Amino acid sequence: MAGSSVACLNRDRHPGKPIIAADRTRPSPNRTGQPVGSSAEKPTVAVLGATGTVGQLFVASCAAAGLARLRLGVRDPAAERAAAASLAGHEVRAVDLWNPASLSELLHGAALLVDSLGPAYRIRGRIASAALASQVPYLDPNGDDAMHLRIGQALRGQPVTVAVVTGAGSVPGAFGLLARWLAGGLPEPVRAVSGYVVTIEPIHAGTAAEFLLGVLDRRANAASWHGGRKLTEPEPVRVAIRLPYVACALDAYPYLTSEMERAAADLGLRDAAFYHAFESGGTVLRCLESIAGRSQRDTIRELAGELTETVNLSMRQRAPLHLLAIEARSDSRVRSVIMRAASSYQLTASLAALGAREIITRRIGPGLSRADVLPPALVTELPGTDRRTQLEVSDSTLKHWASAQTPSAGRSRTASGPPR
Repeated sequence: MAGSSVACLNRDRHPGKPIIAADRTRPSPNRTGQPVGSSAEKPTVAVLGATGTVGQLFVASCAAAGLARLRLGVRDPAAERAAAASLAGHEVRAVDLWNPASLSELLHGAALLVDSLGPAYRIRGRIASAALASQVPYLDPNGDDAMHLRIGQALRGQPVTVAVVTGAGSVPGAFGLLARWLAGGLPEPVRAVSGYVVTIEPIHAGTAAEFLLGVLDRRANAASWHGGRKLTEPEPVRVAIRLPYVACALDAYPYLTSEMERAAADLGLRDAAFYHAFESGGTVLRCLESIAGRSQRDTIRELAGELTETVNLSMRQRAPLHLLAIEARSDSRVRSVIMRAASSYQLTASLAALGAREIITRRIGPGLSRADVLPPALVTELPGTDRRTQLEVSDSTLKHWASAQTPSAGRSRTASGPPR
């Protein structure tokens, strides 16, 4: 989602401490003791959606890391090879997603299938079932709750004997892992967590539809976590906030996804609140308010088309930004973290590449799970996957961090691992 102008971006120094990515460049051993990624034994990762935005970024991340041999399944290899530079240098095969034999051929000998097709709800369960039938682990960077449910229904009655992981992207995915990582780094139990998502970037119609399917659920919008349990209000309550790196005022709306509900329960939080934040009075926010009032009358496709047009018009001569902000409080301490990336697509692809590594090195066991199964410390590796991604922490509230973000705030300090 977009909604803020270039003038809203604050690039000044601040009291945050950059986190340097952990050194995971050496190949990791598999069960045989052989380093996966060596020339002697390099696994094959099959990829669907390699010519899409997330798919191209995922392929680039994997290729740069030397993670695996990539086998890219596309509808028309000749046409798509000419159109997408991301296919160059990789094995490309024609695949018919509606033909089980064609999918089976793509999956033969693969160590993992990464499905980056986007919100293709009708076909997702079929693809996951084909992977399971071929005993190939499955990773979905884009899946939300609805997608996870659909895949679960498709696999019902089948023993899930390989890893099947959904929602390993930015939101869900990195957002939940970031909250878990921050809370786990404090020396005493965390009592309360708040988090914000700000996305300023062009959008595709499919992504807009996926977003609307979530935010138009008013029960999720109005929910928060109080007294150790989920509470639902009749209507979402808007909160006015300021965040580091965003110089303009923001309006934030509560949005308690199942990902963050699980994080709150697992962390034993007393209180938690999570928000989507938009530029106060911006055209995107006005569009969303209008859409919310017509959601019972117009189709999701119509509403997504309107939102896509509004967002992309608002992005003319504007710089993209994807920002995740989390604040954690214990009885006596507070700590905040900011994750910034060039786009939500980049962060999704980066986490998917790290998730792929975890699966093919057998650090993730069999079963149907969400991105929660990934180690929270993976967020410290995200800056190493793309030079524009940054992770910073501050022993202050987000409000204080934002107010202290001035040119004279001093040099940032560096840290070599998780916050202590």
